[in-house]
Amino acid sequence: MKVITLIAMLLIAPDLVPSATAGCIVEHLKEAIKINKERKELYGALTQGESRKISRRLILFEKASLPVAYYLDRKAKKYQRRGINLFCNEMISMDLTPPFRSLETVPSHSYLKISASRMKRVIKEAYKIGGLLAVQDETAKILHQLESVPAYHCMVRHFIESIHLLAQNGPRYDLDYERWIGGSSYPSRLIWKFIKLHLRSLSLMDKLDRQAAPFQQRGLPILCQDIPPIADYFSQPSP
Repeated sequence: MKVITLIAMLLIAPDLVPSATAGCIVEHLKEAIKINKERKELYGALTQGESRKISRRLILFEKASLPVAYYLDRKAKKYQRRGINLFCNEMISMDLTPPFRSLETVPSHSYLKISASRMKRVIKEAYKIGGLLAVQDETAKILHQLESVPAYHCMVRHFIESIHLLAQNGPRYDLDYERWIGGSSYPSRLIWKFIKLHLRSLSLMDKLDRQAAPFQQRGLPILCQDIPPIADYFSQPSP
């Protein structure tokens, strides 16, 4: 299904959930929409309006994601009521987003094309082989590769970091579930559904990154300074 068709369908979907209660994912998206709307005008003023297309597409994606976010938040409630803070620990507050800066130092490195489709494939293969622990290992490798181009690929990096954090926390949630609740509805199953949604969106994030690269090359950190620092919440390996 084409991305535009999917977005059009999802934009209609909020009418189907008028009584839905916002949870952690929905609140995160709403905060992101607010910040990106504000910064759309700031970036637009600096680029003679050329950047507005990027901002509009990002905001449209965030709005289109709300119905699925309501669904996931609703599914997570049964775990949250029992003390498992599923999805809330992974939605890093937008209050931690860096302050807006009109210019940074021009990157010393050039934009390098990446393959979002390959990333999706290797993460799916990792899950089939070793579950969330293998996904955690694979995303760590991808993030290490992206370290060579810190000024670019910020949305792809953001989504891979989010997948990594979900995969990191999933096994602990499963242990808590076994200890406190019991049964077969492990939180990791819902986490994998969320990760698959991340993977489906990865090509669109790559497209946004490619469109932002010319501005980033000139020192305007569009997208890169508009996301919270997920990596700060990764578990550190024992010495």
